[in-house]
Amino acid sequence: MGAGARSVLLLHTQDDKYDQVLASAGTHVQSIQVLVTRTLDLDLDMSHFGGVIVTSKHAVGFLSQLDLCAKMVAVVGPSTVQHVPPTAGDILTANCAADLCDIILKCEPRSWLYLCGNKSLDTIPKRLRGAGLHLECRQVYCAEKDPALDSQLTQLLNNKTFDAVVFFSPTGVEYTAGVFSDRLSTSTVLVALGKSTLAALKDAYREHQVRVCSEPTPQGVLLALHTC
Repeated sequence: MGAGARSVLLLHTQDDKYDQVLASAGTHVQSIQVLVTRTLDLDLDMSHFGGVIVTSKHAVGFLSQLDLCAKMVAVVGPSTVQHVPPTAGDILTANCAADLCDIILKCEPRSWLYLCGNKSLDTIPKRLRGAGLHLECRQVYCAEKDPALDSQLTQLLNNKTFDAVVFFSPTGVEYTAGVFSDRLSTSTVLVALGKSTLAALKDAYREHQVRVCSEPTPQGVLLALHTC
């Protein structure tokens, strides 16, 4: 993004940290909520598991309901790890699911619980089960398209143009494609928070400049925007 590119659209559930960091750098930021989530019941006996895997802030909130007893917790993203309760044992962190799997495979626990949502990718189950680990996937939340997304996004794009759009998940790419298909200028830079979102963007938008953040943080987004 060049020095004159100052208008950015964030496609996520509003997170003040992203808005604040970008705004402090002189960027005009607007956010639109892509997903609405509803939580599901969780009742588990943790004695069968040596560790727990969470890859989103929606899932990490359920850790407080579990009897962790110093069990290992594996987490994707620095913003997610901040919400891990103190009852956890060793905490493993990575910036993407593939890298987290590499770390888990080097550890002692061979039985893991994966707290996930209905839109979670199969990267972790395929990799860990393929390596011989026992993995139980438990859906703890359901993410659905915000009913107001299409109308809000259409109204916004009818009145404003953006130098860049930041996508936080492959689902965000999927759910906004219908509106963006004939309203998004090819000069708009598209930024992916992580590798899976990058793959979805490259598949959906072949004529746009696409960038990926070095890490899934506000600072990572800021760096990606300024290196476009």
